[in-house]
Formats: sequence, C-alpha cells, structure tokens
Amino acid sequence: MQGRVLRQERIDAKWISYALTAGALLLGSVCFAVSLKFFYIPGKIFSGGVPGFAQIITHFTDQTPLKGLLTVENLYFLINIPLLILSYVKLGKRFTIMTVLVVAISTLVANMVPEYQVSNNPLLNAVAGGVLSGIGVGGLVKRGMSSGGFDIIAIVISKATGMNVGFMSFLVNLIVIVGAGVIYQWEYALYTMIALFVSARMIDAIHTNDQRLTAFIVTEYEEAMIESIHRRVIRGVTMLDGKGAYSGDHRKIFMVVVNRYELPALQLAVAEVDVNAFVNIVPSFKVSGRYLNQEQQTSLRQELGL
Repeated sequence: MQGRVLRQERIDAKWISYALTAGALLLGSVCFAVSLKFFYIPGKIFSGGVPGFAQIITHFTDQTPLKGLLTVENLYFLINIPLLILSYVKLGKRFTIMTVLVVAISTLVANMVPEYQVSNNPLLNAVAGGVLSGIGVGGLVKRGMSSGGFDIIAIVISKATGMNVGFMSFLVNLIVIVGAGVIYQWEYALYTMIALFVSARMIDAIHTNDQRLTAFIVTEYEEAMIESIHRRVIRGVTMLDGKGAYSGDHRKIFMVVVNRYELPALQLAVAEVDVNAFVNIVPSFKVSGRYLNQEQQTSLRQELGL
C-alpha cells in the first residue's frame, strides 16, 4: 500500500513539474515579447545578450530590402541556430530540446505582439523592460531552462575548464552598451546599463538555486528519518551526537545542506517521520566539497529509480 502511495506521489509530482515548466516557458516568452516590443525597441533601449546584438544589426538593415525579414525577433532566432547546434554536441539532447522550445516559442510570441510605445520616458522604458525581461529569464532559469544565446558558450566553456565565465556575459553586454551609445546617444547607453542592472537583479531575486541552507534536525527516529530524507531529497546527511542539557537524553542531530528550492521537500520528509522534530535552518554563505549540482542529482535519481 505504501509503495503504491509513493508511486502515485511521484506521478503527481512529475505532472506538477511539467505544468510548472510549461508555465515558466509561456511566461518567459510573453515577458520577452512585451519587454522587447513595448519598452526596449520603442524606447531605444538595448536588451542584453543575443537580443541586444539583434537590435544592433537591425539598425544597419533598416534601409535594406531585408528590413521586413531581419527583425529583432527573427534575428534572435537565426543567431541562436549555430549556438543550438553547439549545445546539442556539447551539452546533450535534453538541454538542447528545452532551449529550442524556449527560443522558438519566444520568437513566435514576439512576432505576434505588435510594437507599441507605452512611454516616452527612457528611464521608465529601461526599468520596465528590465523588470519584465528579468522575470521571464528568472522563471526559465528557475525551472532549469535556458533562453539560449551566449549562455550556451559560457556553459560549454565552464564544463570544459571548470572556470566561472561570468566575464563573457560582461563582455557581451559591454558591446551592447557601447552599441547603444554609438547608434543613438551615450545617454541611451546609460539607460541600457540601467535596464541590464534591473534585469539582473530580478533574475537573482527569482532564481535562488545558488542560495545554500543548512538544516539541523533533532529527532529520536533515526533510521526512519534517514530513509525519508534520502527518498525526498538527493543530499548527503551527516549525523552528529547530541545531548539535551536539561533532559540529559542522547539524540542524533542530522545536518543536511540544501538549496532554497529543496527546502519544502526536506520539511515534508521530516514531517512524515516526526512532526515534533526540532528543526533549525540557517543560511550557508559558502559550501565546498562534494555538493551535487542539478545534473548530478538528476542522474542519481535515474539510477535510483526515484
């Protein structure tokens, strides 16, 4: 009976995950289209990454017969094609399929949304565009997806060298900022910087996967707690010896390091075994050593049949 319940929970969790992923994909596409067509393009503000490069290119193709074809949204799709091929070769089929869906649906929605100038104020355009694009990208990243672009190159380099390649993002955005200043006015380069900053802050606010938390759990149900945690969360558990200062009772203290997304699953695992367990959760500013990333967790789940 318990096994049947667990299987049903896994099926339900998968469908919920699919629904959340589809919702994030739709939200990301709408945010991309609205930020681009309502704020960035009419306000002469440049987006970051590939869309920003596409805006620069359209400035030089506006006076050519290809103007109707080489729009920002179409160029966003075309520039992503070689990057998606690189993704398939280096990053695998699943990641590439998800990224293709993001790029294709974002392009389709952006082509459906008409260009409309909401405000003549460049600062409002920069802030509103940054907020919307940040919400869209943050939602995608939170569900383990990518909007493509130069992030693919950054991930490939990171996997090959193990280095943090945030400098590449900085370099790409620097080119976009300079392009905004050269094409329009240097004041618009400053507005573009504001838009990029707001977008980055929104992504950080939504995508909290890198925020680590350490949970200390005190319970008398040792074996059942270990089994429940391992079933719900793919994380290591360290057992510490503890003794109550008042009662003198000996207890095991479980120490588990999780990210913020995994916290609800951990709390559920604890509640299933001992609703009266003492749980203390504290932020962890730095975690080193063997800490499984999302890919490693997915692989281990498949191996364990979870």
